[in-house]
Amino acid sequence: MQQSRLASILEQVVQAGLKFVTAMACWQLIVAPLFGYEVTLATNFGITFIFMLNSIFFGYFIRRGFNWWHHR
Repeated sequence: MQQSRLASILEQVVQAGLKFVTAMACWQLIVAPLFGYEVTLATNFGITFIFMLNSIFFGYFIRRGFNWWHHR
């Protein structure tokens, strides 16, 4: 059974949201201090948010492409 478009986008939003929280914590608590970067929480949020949107769009279109290819 093919996954609906709504289910595809919801899946991507949930996955990206969880990844967003993980990436924020990882950068703020581990990576930035380890390499000596001083990044504000607001800057970290903005950068991570851009990558999260990228993840949602690419994940959605890849999922839809595979669904189309599998059910053509």
